[in-house]
Amino acid sequence: MQGKRRLITHENRKEIEKLLAKGFEVPAIAGFLGFARQSIHRELQRCAPGRYSADEAQISCKLTK
Repeated sequence: MQGKRRLITHENRKEIEKLLAKGFEVPAIAGFLGFARQSIHRELQRCAPGRYSADEAQISCKLTK
């Protein structure tokens, strides 16, 4: 049985940005926020490689809906 699908919110994106700035890697971020590693990987692809911005990712998310 699959769990309930959660969407990454702007608050989650801000936390991802902070954790990346502190040097955390994807598996640790995923575990801390309770998302699958693949979800965090996809989220990071919303921005240029190595330059994740919560605000930029939020805009990208709204544009794709």
